[in-house]
Amino acid sequence: MRVGALPPGITVERLTDSDGVTLDVDGELDLATAPTLIRIATDSIAEGPGRVMVIVLARVGFCDSAGISALVTIRKLCDQHGWRLRVSQPNVAVRRVLSSRDWSSTSTSNRSRSGLARSRTDRPRATLRAARFTLRA
Repeated sequence: MRVGALPPGITVERLTDSDGVTLDVDGELDLATAPTLIRIATDSIAEGPGRVMVIVLARVGFCDSAGISALVTIRKLCDQHGWRLRVSQPNVAVRRVLSSRDWSSTSTSNRSRSGLARSRTDRPRATLRAARFTLRA
């Protein structure tokens, strides 16, 4: 389900199943769009069953400090509500920042969307894996 009324520069597709929710982000994650991702994540926790949130960043072409801050905020929300957060397919810059922070309850992976349902049942992994990233103009 595409989430409506988003600011220019971001599209979020929300997929819900019995394990939790997947937020597939497309566009830029910056000062203008980060609050929207936080709102969608907050609504998803309140509305959805399950205990796992997967944020797919494979199609994010730009992520600034506000985007990283949004991920930190979402992680705190997940922790407060007993959810586990998985960041999937982050670009090199995002992986670098995440690896410098304490993301012990969060894992990152390069799994495709088709493999997300299986990966949710895996325990979180502390290692970071290589991910493909294409910069879009």
